[in-house]
Amino acid sequence: MSPVGRLARDINLRDVAGLRVEGGGVVASGRLYRSGHLDHLRLSERQALLEELGVTDIVDLRHRTGCHDGVTVTRHTHPLVPLGTKPVVDPADTYESVADWYLRQLTIGTESLRRIVELVATSDGATLIHCHAGKDRTGSVVAVILSAVGVTREDVVADYARTGTVEGDAFLDALPPKFAESHPDTMSHLLDKIERKFGSGLGFIEAIGVEGGVIRKLRERLVREGD
Repeated sequence: MSPVGRLARDINLRDVAGLRVEGGGVVASGRLYRSGHLDHLRLSERQALLEELGVTDIVDLRHRTGCHDGVTVTRHTHPLVPLGTKPVVDPADTYESVADWYLRQLTIGTESLRRIVELVATSDGATLIHCHAGKDRTGSVVAVILSAVGVTREDVVADYARTGTVEGDAFLDALPPKFAESHPDTMSHLLDKIERKFGSGLGFIEAIGVEGGVIRKLRERLVREGD
């Protein structure tokens, strides 16, 4: 079995290919991957995995550095949440509170988000975005990118909900129960909040300074027309 087949479930790894785009088309394969952290993989496993996927750029949404030393890809550290920021502001255990948490991370991490969008748009190969569990920071960043290129709301929500939870993970276990889930209502609430504040995912990335030429490249890079 290939490295991807053996490791995908363990690190919450998947290609977002095949998601439907409004007006026709789908997300192209081998362009954008999302996952949890790769820290526990041996260097040989990590290298084989990235080579099989065709990854040329890996984005870590955490503050950690050095965890990808030795792999032959370009590494980018773009932390979404500043050091010292509390991960959960409103501990009320509701899916809307989780969405509020996600929106707060996105709006305080706009510089990182802008750079990530620009990277995905201009990468020569595939980009892999990850955080710790691949659910919250990764889920919200990928949702904005997908929304910005016109992926249907239904498919953005469904992709987020595929993540589930990482069993036995100390970080998720310490959160209120609904914060440890990837419930579709959470993503629906987040998209509602983005639409009310910015009009759309596209409006969001325009508001944080992503230029029109980059947006065109992002769509050209990620969308396969005609399906």
